[in-house]
Formats: sequence, C-alpha cells, structure tokens
Amino acid sequence: MRPVIFHDGRPRVAAAAAHLAEDYDVRPLAGEPMDALVLVGTGSSVRPNGSTRLIGLVEPGDAGPWPRTWYAVLPVDAPAAMLRRAASNAFADLEA
Repeated sequence: MRPVIFHDGRPRVAAAAAHLAEDYDVRPLAGEPMDALVLVGTGSSVRPNGSTRLIGLVEPGDAGPWPRTWYAVLPVDAPAAMLRRAASNAFADLEA
C-alpha cells in the first residue's frame, strides 16, 4: 500500500498534489487526518495533531507569517522534485 497524501481541495494545492501521484496516493481531505501528510494553502482551516504533518503551499508574494504548526513551507508552484523531497522528509518524521 502506498502512502497517502491529502490536500485541502484548493485548486492550486490540488494541482501541486497531483504531481506526487506517481509515488503516493493523492486524495482530497475529508475529516480529521491521522498519521497523515496534508498539503494546505494559506488560510487553510486544517489543524495538525501529533500524527499529522502539514506542508504549506504558498502563493508568490505571500510574505507570511505562516503557522508555526506547518512542517514545511514551499511555493505552490514548486518543482515536483522539491515536493517529493518534502513529502519524503515529512513521512520519515512521522515514522521517527
């Protein structure tokens, strides 16, 4: 079973998440995530718990500040390789 990455449903965040579909199961978020990685956009209402990592995908020109609860912050148009690395690091952190 491949790891699952959820996204908050915002169109640009969903498009970024789609770049990870080769390596992960990518799904829109429904309910409270547990043991999960979630891609979120600025202003998202998704809150992490101890077993969730949030990667914030921000629009160009968005100067923050961003929530301290985000595991990482990347541009929404970050290259797929950068997204894969951040996702891999977040899953490793969840397993540690």
